[in-house]
Amino acid sequence: MLHDHLKVVRFERQVRLLDRAAEFMAERGKAGPDRKIPLNVALPLLEAATLEEDNDLQDLWVRLLVNGTDGDRPDEIERSFVSILRDMSRLDAEILQKIGDADNGTGVWTAELPELAISYRRGSERPAEKQEPSDDVNISLSNLTRLGVIDPTAGFGGPMSRGLVRLTPLGRALLRAVSA
Repeated sequence: MLHDHLKVVRFERQVRLLDRAAEFMAERGKAGPDRKIPLNVALPLLEAATLEEDNDLQDLWVRLLVNGTDGDRPDEIERSFVSILRDMSRLDAEILQKIGDADNGTGVWTAELPELAISYRRGSERPAEKQEPSDDVNISLSNLTRLGVIDPTAGFGGPMSRGLVRLTPLGRALLRAVSA
């Protein structure tokens, strides 16, 4: 009985995935895909996307799928994007997006995350009394570092700190791949 229930839930997630993909395509004025995704990327992507129960995270999968099949976009989907998204929580995705929005190439202060990411300006002081992010945010930043999408920065001869981070080229590419 449990197996049957899981099949129904997965089917519902597949239907939502297809509906959202059609919506995102229609927003671009496209009737359907005009570029193929390699099978070794498409199958794991579809499997992971249909197992995702969080709608916001599933929408990232849908954007990855739609962007990968859009011939007008220059970037192709990297295989690594599938495993990175699979290992991200909702908080990870939210924080990565905020870091991406605030990133100016020199770094982003993280002490106010998940509410606010503040761009670092050379010579500027830390913007808040709180020097380090909360435990939940620190765990998320650790995971994003492990996934290779952000780099913590080191102080002058000091230890690595997640109080100031930078997007990696992989992080920038992933954000482009899942952008609307």
